[in-house]
Amino acid sequence: MKPSTELIDGHYDPKHARNAVKMPLYLSSNYVFSSAEEAKKLFEQKGVQPADQDHAAPQDMIYSRLGHPNLLLAEARLAAYEGTESALFFESGMAAISTLFMGVLSPGDTVLHSTPLYGGSDHLLRGMMHAWGIRLMEFSPAEPIEQIRSRMLAAEITPSIRLIYIETPANPNLQIVDFKQVTELSHQIQQLTGIKPITACDNTVLGPVFQKPVLHGIDVGVYSASKFIGGHSDLIAGALVCSREWANKLRGVRSQLGSTASPHTSWLLTRSMETLELRMEAAQRNAVQLVDFLKNHPQVGQLYYPGLLPPDHPHHHQASGSGSLMSFELKGGRSAAFQFLDALRLVRHAVSLGGTESMACHSATTTHSNVPAGIRQLYGISEGLIRLSVGIEHVDDLRADLAQALVHAASATD
Repeated sequence: MKPSTELIDGHYDPKHARNAVKMPLYLSSNYVFSSAEEAKKLFEQKGVQPADQDHAAPQDMIYSRLGHPNLLLAEARLAAYEGTESALFFESGMAAISTLFMGVLSPGDTVLHSTPLYGGSDHLLRGMMHAWGIRLMEFSPAEPIEQIRSRMLAAEITPSIRLIYIETPANPNLQIVDFKQVTELSHQIQQLTGIKPITACDNTVLGPVFQKPVLHGIDVGVYSASKFIGGHSDLIAGALVCSREWANKLRGVRSQLGSTASPHTSWLLTRSMETLELRMEAAQRNAVQLVDFLKNHPQVGQLYYPGLLPPDHPHHHQASGSGSLMSFELKGGRSAAFQFLDALRLVRHAVSLGGTESMACHSATTTHSNVPAGIRQLYGISEGLIRLSVGIEHVDDLRADLAQALVHAASATD
């Protein structure tokens, strides 16, 4: 089956659920064993996906924190769509990221990461992970690989690098990290130290429809599934996509942390993924038209959108589209930004993205407010920056709402 068909019909046989067209919601915390020997066997293999077994196939359950039918179906469909061996769903995007960090890192290790990162990820690294003895080294997406390598060697941290963590396109200024450069850097570190750091990419903004990092050599794809995968602003979830080997390791960490996606969350994710392509493609069509409207608007100083990058930019080689998230600088700084947001009537003033509804926010005082002001400035997250997630409303209505809000923003500039 084609990937889009897998999201609707894959990995589920109605015969296993009294011929229900859709998998029912399994609201059970635990499951009965057929024998003591079976219980022993299941506990011996818990958390492990056998190499010869489809991880959505009917199998015995133990306890819903470890796995349940709704979870297995959602994970199987995401993995099939991504083209990866495995997928793991969590109760939030930060739970997925935390599980990755705790499953990969030990005190004394170093994380090499791109900038900027989502505010929650940045705060987790600079706060909790740093306090637990994890060292950090950051790099700009525009920094040449030779320069990154030179800085690593000068800092004498190369042997301790265990994770290269990137976000592309980055939130909120849509900076692009080149997958090829990241995988090359990982191999160079392996040649120098004998240990290959794991590579991971937060793919929330474009994936899984327009970008699939694992198919470009990245080890783990990371998602806030609350965004496009969930797509209706009615759930909180996260996901990791990776090889079976890494999934087996990280599944055990997830079980210990207790962050496994619940039956209801998994059921909602399965529902949402059926329309994933339709929603993301429709939102992208709207975004392209709004980019055309905004790029020459006198109140907009700078517009950030991957589709505006030159044809030879790495983005166009590693992604099949540019998505529906954009950011733009308003002339007049914070005052103009606040006036703009307060004047919106159709576009919601909210901090999420990827829903059917359009949403806008002021990143410096919301999603990245925990990032120190000096670092925000260094990353280009200015006081006039607006992040806009374009939904699937009629584009004429969205354009009209932005136009009238920009009139109010202009009054702040004047």
